[in-house]
Amino acid sequence: MRDVLRVFMEALGAENGSLVREVDRKVHEYGFDLKEFFDNVNIEKVISKCETYANRGSTLVVSDHGYDVFYDSHGLYVSHGPIPAHRICQTALNFSKIAPIMVVFKRW
Repeated sequence: MRDVLRVFMEALGAENGSLVREVDRKVHEYGFDLKEFFDNVNIEKVISKCETYANRGSTLVVSDHGYDVFYDSHGLYVSHGPIPAHRICQTALNFSKIAPIMVVFKRW
């Protein structure tokens, strides 16, 4: 991913770049339950990183994949791969094949 990040940075003229890993670590650590996921993801940490880089100049932020959201009679679940065979779920959002990319910059 770092090589891909460098290519995007050069192509877009970004001064800085960052791989955002906080959310992915939490998906692996806390599994599928969406409430538990949101209770344990420090979104402020992700936003703070973006703000830190944005204050330095135009910055490209890349994730290596997105996430899928599933639901069943017990609730919502987040994943970025196949769900276990024993779970019968419906797909709410199918974003695991999408790699979110954004440019952040300081507002003047």
